[in-house]
Amino acid sequence: MNDEFDITKLGMGALRDRPDDRDFKYEEIAAAAAPVDWSQEFRLPEPTDEHQGSSDSCVAQATSYLHWQHKGKPYSRRDNFSRIFLTYGAYLRDGVAQICKTGQQTRDECPDPSPQTPQNMRVKSDKPDSTGMDDLETNYFSLTSINPDLLAQAVRDHKGLIFGVWGNWGTWGD
Repeated sequence: MNDEFDITKLGMGALRDRPDDRDFKYEEIAAAAAPVDWSQEFRLPEPTDEHQGSSDSCVAQATSYLHWQHKGKPYSRRDNFSRIFLTYGAYLRDGVAQICKTGQQTRDECPDPSPQTPQNMRVKSDKPDSTGMDDLETNYFSLTSINPDLLAQAVRDHKGLIFGVWGNWGTWGD
């Protein structure tokens, strides 16, 4: 593997979450659910596809897609990212935790910039934090296994999941 590659940076901005004992572990509840029948096709509705450009906002992009699966509204990636960004990128956990804490503004309430650059995506909404509270999520689970059955079960039973991968043509990892 290339020694110059930083494994803590996934894709264009996702940072590897540190394990946190306070997280609800999906593996603990998944055993009670029906197993995935791989012979039956299952698809979630597909949101419109977008490109984050050079904004390093992939966590907010993925979180907004998942939130769309739950509520069916076009959400502001900028609203989420401007609350969770670090010097570079953000942690996956922070994207969903933020939606559980303050909700998320829609694109009508907080339009995404064009172009989506790191500087533009960090500009907070001019509306109060409480504007997104009508689109609050209840909670989230952490999934530490890369078992394909558990991943598929989470998608089926909870309308999706967010995970990151890193790699190049020769190697990849979760």
